[in-house]
Amino acid sequence: MPVSSDTWRINDLASDVYRQLVDKVKTFIVFSIALDESTDISDTAQLVIRIRGVDKELNITEDFLDLVAMTDSTTGANILKAVEDAIDAVGLSWEILYSATTDEAPANGEAQGFCSFLKKTARTDGRIFESHPLPDPPGSPVRIDSYAR
Repeated sequence: MPVSSDTWRINDLASDVYRQLVDKVKTFIVFSIALDESTDISDTAQLVIRIRGVDKELNITEDFLDLVAMTDSTTGANILKAVEDAIDAVGLSWEILYSATTDEAPANGEAQGFCSFLKKTARTDGRIFESHPLPDPPGSPVRIDSYAR
């Protein structure tokens, strides 16, 4: 089946939006990530990675970074690998990671989840990541449970 010109235009637009994001993140002096995991209709886990960064003029940018189909499993190690790949793909330095926000899923928690693996990785350069049971804001689907200091 031949690819339509509309498909080419959509791909071009998507590439341009991604290129703009890559250019913007190069100006960040600090950034945070937010992760959420859900399962699609075909029973495949999908990991959404959002990024928020601040540049030297204190302009804040928040955007969708990646959507990763977690085809193997949703272990903390696999989630960390997906996040590492997404962050490395846009050329961000892990040294300016300020915080990580996750939901309450076990794969993101303290025991053997993403937060645990993030603490152990050399990418965080010895910075301490802690998990705190903070109350959810009213109507919020995402729980803030991890931050760096």
